[in-house]
Amino acid sequence: MEDDFIFLRLRCKDCEQDLCAFQPNKTIIKNLEGCTRKVSEETAARFHHYMEEVIPFWKQHDESYVRQSYKEIIEFLFSQIYSAPIGQRLDSNGKVKGSVKK
Repeated sequence: MEDDFIFLRLRCKDCEQDLCAFQPNKTIIKNLEGCTRKVSEETAARFHHYMEEVIPFWKQHDESYVRQSYKEIIEFLFSQIYSAPIGQRLDSNGKVKGSVKK
């Protein structure tokens, strides 16, 4: 059985990826501008865990924990999120701008 998937919304202003077709020079990034990525529900849950339950609490941990979890999160982002198929581009209001042409 094929895994269920969802389209995860990513915001350019929060993105760590330097090589992006949408924002190649990290030019002016407006509010909710970004893209969607097709990922499994499990990958999306892990993404939300990192963004909502790990990163916000870094200030409560020592530097070695923060450094280790940052490394883990960056590895996850590049291997599971940024390499996932792109769905749609989002405009500065977070609305679908149109299909991505490959």
